[in-house]
Amino acid sequence: MDHKERWWKMGLKAVSEGKLAVLLLSGGQGTRLGSSDPKGCFNVGLPSGKSLFQLQAERILCVQRLAAQAMNEGSVTIHWYIMTSPFTDDATGKFFESHKYFGLEADQVTFFQQGTTPCISKDGRYVMETPFKVRVADPTFLGYFIDKGVAAAAKVVRKAYPQEKVGVFVRRGKGGPLTVVEYTELDQSLASAVNQQTGRLRFCWSNVCLHMFTLDFLNQMALRKTASTIWRRKKFHLFMVIQWV
Repeated sequence: MDHKERWWKMGLKAVSEGKLAVLLLSGGQGTRLGSSDPKGCFNVGLPSGKSLFQLQAERILCVQRLAAQAMNEGSVTIHWYIMTSPFTDDATGKFFESHKYFGLEADQVTFFQQGTTPCISKDGRYVMETPFKVRVADPTFLGYFIDKGVAAAAKVVRKAYPQEKVGVFVRRGKGGPLTVVEYTELDQSLASAVNQQTGRLRFCWSNVCLHMFTLDFLNQMALRKTASTIWRRKKFHLFMVIQWV
């Protein structure tokens, strides 16, 4: 608990200094939820009727308020980048406008579209077109990240049962790097394998697509693809990335 309290305070301090931005990957439609609207517009069935976008916006507002109070600042702003797609961009923008950005300032929310590539079948043919609880901008996670001095980190959730349809973190080879193996790529015997020492599934830590990166790390990754990157023009030091799957 002492560590958690220290990380919480470190995280709030970084937020108050404008060193954190949130990046939400929400280009997908909610087809698996029975809707063609962006997933963020979906009512998840809470008594309040709040959408996923509203829940995350309110979380950001709460963290801003906590950081301002903790550091005796007048106001604190967390910039929110929302990646859309050609299928969701217009609807997402209109949804935010109609809800007055859920209490956030319009200029602290930036929408941008992801690129698209064609789907390819297993035999190489083009496929022609005719679908939890996420703690956004968690100060404890941020403080832990800063304290450990790492370039990237990920939150995980223990699998509920062997055949749960989630990707899992695995280490490739002894001492090798951690990577994510999707459930479609994991052999059924491995998915059900149990660690005899812990009694848990051998591959139990699922990837919920909640990551933290330093801006330097993102720059390095982007520069491998292109000589210029939009991130270098920003002042933020850290990004929390959320993806809805």
